[in-house]
Amino acid sequence: MANKEQVLKFVREHLGELNRPKNPKGIKTLAKEYAAIHGGEVENIRYMMRYYMGRTGRNKGKVFEIRDRSRGETQPKRPYRYAKVLIFDIETSPIIAYTWGIWGQNIPTDNIIKDWLILTWAAKWLFEDKVYSAKITPKEIKADDDSRIVKALWAMIEEADIIIAHNAAKFDVKRMNTRFLKHRLGLPSPYQVIDTLKHARKKFNITSNRLDYIAKDFLGIDGKMDTPKGLWKRCIEGSSEALDMMDEYCIKDVYVLEDVYMHLRPYIQPHPNIGLLEDSSKPQCPCCGSEELTEIGEYRTYVNTFMAFRCPEGSISRSRVNSTPRKTRDNLNVSTPQ
Repeated sequence: MANKEQVLKFVREHLGELNRPKNPKGIKTLAKEYAAIHGGEVENIRYMMRYYMGRTGRNKGKVFEIRDRSRGETQPKRPYRYAKVLIFDIETSPIIAYTWGIWGQNIPTDNIIKDWLILTWAAKWLFEDKVYSAKITPKEIKADDDSRIVKALWAMIEEADIIIAHNAAKFDVKRMNTRFLKHRLGLPSPYQVIDTLKHARKKFNITSNRLDYIAKDFLGIDGKMDTPKGLWKRCIEGSSEALDMMDEYCIKDVYVLEDVYMHLRPYIQPHPNIGLLEDSSKPQCPCCGSEELTEIGEYRTYVNTFMAFRCPEGSISRSRVNSTPRKTRDNLNVSTPQ
């Protein structure tokens, strides 16, 4: 078993390596180095390191803010004690290619002049005010080099237990993984994904599932920032003003996404289990982590019965303990499949 104080000391001593822009080092790598020197199981050490670290704040060379929760020092400004939920958004450049038309084109790869890059990304920890962002520079655009901001994004994802994005499954996650592969960064530590677009389509019949429409037109809350025509074109041409505006646009998207997620959260089924991350001694809502649960009756499967609960936010959960008597289960028949 690793010594807690020794692990904390080791983390403090290696903050510079963790935040070096050209060589970001993840918690898992650091845990392996600690284990090689002091012994212990890597996953146990990694858990302890994550336990001691608050938000990462690696953008633009900023260092970690270390919180020694075991000694009651600064607590994070979020309802969750340990769960790290990251809301993020990325903006990418278009592919530039030779084409002989504007509709239904099958463009050969030889006709590609310039492939896409990540122009900017923004992210925030759920319930916290600060937004972290990074944007590409005009010099980096000309060099087709987004490695600096991609490494910074990797470092944020590395710290997350859950990541949230709108159209995460088909766009954001695949796009960021593509750039992780390009720059030989490898996969970050395991995380779960909440795709608000996927759950909006699954649970509702909203006229448009665009993030701006859900927020502004359907929910009546603040929507996305308006952008001038040709903004993406000016960004890939290297306009500093356009890149600054793109950064603001991306940051605004993150705030809007957080608001939309909070409205959708009670309806997200299944939701990653917050109770697993919070390590409470009491039953918790798997969706929001609340311990204020009200019994609302029974939840029935084909052969079992469980107690059902509702949290103050409205999320429904059930116990894991089966309340159907054994004799009743043994006498049940089940419908045959088609």
